[in-house]
Amino acid sequence: MFGKRSKPKGANSIVQDENLKLVVLIRHAKAASFSQSGDFGRPLHRDGRAAARALGAWLVAQGVRPDIAVVSPATRTVQTWEELVRSGVHADDLWADAAIYDGEASDLIESLRAMPEDARVVALVGHMPAIPDLAAALADHLPAGSQHPHDGWPPASMSVVAHRGTWLDFPGPETAMVAFRRG
Repeated sequence: MFGKRSKPKGANSIVQDENLKLVVLIRHAKAASFSQSGDFGRPLHRDGRAAARALGAWLVAQGVRPDIAVVSPATRTVQTWEELVRSGVHADDLWADAAIYDGEASDLIESLRAMPEDARVVALVGHMPAIPDLAAALADHLPAGSQHPHDGWPPASMSVVAHRGTWLDFPGPETAMVAFRRG
């Protein structure tokens, strides 16, 4: 299921500027409250599956197509990605990053900085608190008049972040949240 290809093939109509990169920060959808295998193995709740498909349909309608999806290997994040795919979201490459499971915003930044430069759109499917913490860290970079999603990040919420420059420079002075969808 998880692989690595060196050159993403897909083109993204939403990304016309070759120096502009997009990061889609996705918090996994609603999961079951308990699993015999512990927190790591908690599957998606039925409502979570539907919410992930709705999120995927929204991404498809916006023309967002990831070159690479980086997914925490926890069951609920993998299943969130599977539901996104069922709704029409596709990525050229799918990577697992264990650091996303219990990592902090700095771990997500490190993961993004490791992306190949020809990847222009990266979807990152992870957990609380790292996903919203990274978005909060980018609040300092928002353009004047922009609103930050202060009301929280329920399951199946996502933010699209635009970044001008290389992945090694993420986040930069022009990095800005350009869309937020509350789950």
